[in-house]
Amino acid sequence: MGGIMGEAIKKLFRNIGKCLKATHRTINAVQRRKFNLRLIILLDLIWCRIRYRIKLKEYVIFEFYLIPGFLRNTYISIKEYESYKPYLYSPDTLHILNNKKLLFARLKKYLNRPVIDVNDCSFKDFELFALKYHDVLARKSNKSFLSSNKEYYLKDFRSHAFMLDKIKLDDNVIVEPLFKQDPLLEKISPNLVTIIIITLCNVNTKRIHVTGACIKFRENETTINGYIDVNNLSIKGHLRDNTNRIYPKNIDGYEIPSLQKAFDLVKKLASELDEIREIEWSICLTDKGEAYLVDANVSEDLVFEQTPEYLRNRVGLKPFYKRHMVGMRKYRYKKERS
Repeated sequence: MGGIMGEAIKKLFRNIGKCLKATHRTINAVQRRKFNLRLIILLDLIWCRIRYRIKLKEYVIFEFYLIPGFLRNTYISIKEYESYKPYLYSPDTLHILNNKKLLFARLKKYLNRPVIDVNDCSFKDFELFALKYHDVLARKSNKSFLSSNKEYYLKDFRSHAFMLDKIKLDDNVIVEPLFKQDPLLEKISPNLVTIIIITLCNVNTKRIHVTGACIKFRENETTINGYIDVNNLSIKGHLRDNTNRIYPKNIDGYEIPSLQKAFDLVKKLASELDEIREIEWSICLTDKGEAYLVDANVSEDLVFEQTPEYLRNRVGLKPFYKRHMVGMRKYRYKKERS
């Protein structure tokens, strides 16, 4: 018992130490941008934690040290966003998003290309598929497209049978013909650029609204995000990595006309899957002018979408959600799903 208590105390002090170090770094970062006394910054951090449920990283990213209370109150913190989620979806429905085989089966008429599960198709069917398309793009059934997609070229294998063995060994069971991306996206990155669009279904009007949109692509094992200006179909502001740090590649104002096809597609998809009121869609745009659904998930947070340089007059997303969530009731959780 004493040993367990001792470990618990050590863990408590380690956590306190980490919190103090993080607070010290945050105060230093804020002081470099706004020359307030450290005590004033510390008191403001504490106040924002209590009043707006804001974490240290959000305080810095949202630049709360620069804005008054009436604007601070328009931001949705990570903690507050968690309280929205029971109104946006039920755990009973998430199996559709978590299992990509089920997702693609449900939305089959919108896929615009053949997609197979190699665990379900016969050896002969895969042979015909491989001989027809030669090169394929495969991904895992239970992981995101961005983190698990991989290209396979038939010329790299002795036969399609060896190609199939490798795909199964990698557990990349969802397979489709390899495609080339839109040339305008290819100029941004030779790696696949995915269009991420968050949709929200208004229960009163049944209309689908776009909460936010961005591009995502991989560069040297880092995920890069670029905010999409929905009105101008262009990239707005700086590119940022997953910690919200600015990425040194300037494509501000870069226009991508084919983005309209992605927005048109996700509104159809969201209407089809309207039992989940908010969905984060992943779309790829091809050199043939087609929009391909490659993934769908629930949104984890709204930190990137509320980065001040992407907002109008520094107003966060809370007014948007308040407007479109009027009349929404909490989903009732029915039962566990395997």
